Amino acid sequence: MDGQTIHIHDFALEVDTEYPEIKEIQKKINQRTTLAVPLLRDGLSIGAILIRRLEVRPFVNEQIKLLETFADQAVIAIENTRLFQELSDKSAKLESSNSELREALEQQTATSEILRVISGSPTDLQPVMDVIVESAARLCEAADAALHRLDGTGLFHFAHFGPIPTSRGLGEQVIFSRGTVHGRAIIDRETIHVPGHLRGASNRVSRC
Repeated sequence: MDGQTIHIHDFALEVDTEYPEIKEIQKKINQRTTLAVPLLRDGLSIGAILIRRLEVRPFVNEQIKLLETFADQAVIAIENTRLFQELSDKSAKLESSNSELREALEQQTATSEILRVISGSPTDLQPVMDVIVESAARLCEAADAALHRLDGTGLFHFAHFGPIPTSRGLGEQVIFSRGTVHGRAIIDRETIHVPGHLRGASNRVSRC
């Protein structure tokens, strides 16, 4: 609080009047000569370093100066750690912002590519659907993507991207029921997310 070095030759003589809050502690540890040096940063105290003796033997000037030097070094270490943490936080925020920017640019690029294919193939759906499933798998970090199209006669496998084999080839009819993920999405008109498809999709379906 005072921002200055405190040197008490015999703490037992001052505890009753100057430091009554720790009178009980003094009785237990019987500290006598005590020296406290504040940790000062830009003139403000951020802590203190304390040394004590169990006998009345005041510290000499060289020892007091040495403790003040240690206090300065402690402040430097604390400040360096704080600055490093601030720099790390700023770097993390910058990396997060850059990641979000990259993701947004990738999405815009994918959208532009789809629009380019649409404009280049106004009468041919296949190239458009192919670039859509490829972009979906890449931007969502999925291993595989498939697109099914429903018409008056059934549901047909229209486009595919990725290594996972499909039960039907392009243009072939696929199963259409609530027992399949894509079928349920179509029937319920909701996004369906199954976190563990192979561990039992029937009872692990979640609606978004």
